[in-house]
Amino acid sequence: MNREPRKCHVLVVDDEPANRDLLCRRLQRAGYGTSSAASAEEAWRLIGERLPSLVLLDVCMPGVSGLDLLARLRGQTSTRLLPIIMVTSMSDSSDVVNAIQGGANDYVTKPIDLPVLLARMETHLRMASLVTQLESQGRILAHLAAFDDLTGLYNRRSVGAAIQAGCQRAQERHHPLALLMLDLDHFKEVNDRHGHAVGDAVLKELAARLAAAVRDSDVVGRHGGEEFVVMLPDTDARAALAVAERIRGAIGGTPFACNSGPIPVTVSIGASALAAGESVVPCQLLEEADRALYEAKRAGRDRVVLFGQG
Repeated sequence: MNREPRKCHVLVVDDEPANRDLLCRRLQRAGYGTSSAASAEEAWRLIGERLPSLVLLDVCMPGVSGLDLLARLRGQTSTRLLPIIMVTSMSDSSDVVNAIQGGANDYVTKPIDLPVLLARMETHLRMASLVTQLESQGRILAHLAAFDDLTGLYNRRSVGAAIQAGCQRAQERHHPLALLMLDLDHFKEVNDRHGHAVGDAVLKELAARLAAAVRDSDVVGRHGGEEFVVMLPDTDARAALAVAERIRGAIGGTPFACNSGPIPVTVSIGASALAAGESVVPCQLLEEADRALYEAKRAGRDRVVLFGQG
């Protein structure tokens, strides 16, 4: 009885038409989708058009050998984890060693024992699926570790690392660097009057407006609560003040639309700047921006203050 069709697609690479066709038919009866290539060059083209789930690759082929194609596939990011089972003659033990050392997942010998081949294919397909899941989970965990889950901006730890790297790069290249620290004015009143769900919506909208108001090269993050940080590479104090005023206008110029009605929101912004060639520790730059923010709050909120000029 034939198995149900699988989602797995196998590419059979063999220069012998009889071997290639027979193996494809046997795999199809076992429930696999198949395609075939008569040479390494044709296989490379087919893989570029459609990535298979697994490759059965004959070692000995005229021109570009199976071992050469294996090395090429392992050198590409898109195929470095592609399951590849080499097909070789019983006497070619050196080819088996070279294939395994070159990154092949497994090998089978001619004449092919189909039950053995199917068992090995199932094993490597399951392993490839597991690796894909683990890589996906790793990317998710890395994202969660680097980004704020509410706003989607960088979190405090990521911002701190970015500021440290930005200060080092600015000092090495003798470039200016600026830092902005923002705080929503009277945000507690928003939560108290409208509820924390509305408060979260305000934070998300503010993050969107903030990100839209700066360059792609700028680093935007949530420092904690209703505080946000923007690092501006290659930006002097004067330009930083212009950016800060643009941000203040983008946030305070239009009320935030919420289910309970429009909510006016303003921000206070503290700015600090590192002049070209100046040396400073990252925490000092952040502390200066924080102190400037405090001065903006003390002076009445909804304003921008540059450290040292408050």
